[in-house]
Amino acid sequence: MLAVESLEIAYTQLLAFGPEAEVLDPPELRALLAEAATRMASLYHPAGGSR
Repeated sequence: MLAVESLEIAYTQLLAFGPEAEVLDPPELRALLAEAATRMASLYHPAGGSR
């Protein structure tokens, strides 16, 4: 468990852990990090082929 002041701060701090962290609660934070992971993955595996 990691105590933080807000979702925004938690989001920023947890991004630094990368794939080593899994957010279970709250659902809003889990959704924010899932979206960030999707965006990051698309940088490395763009739809339609390679760079």
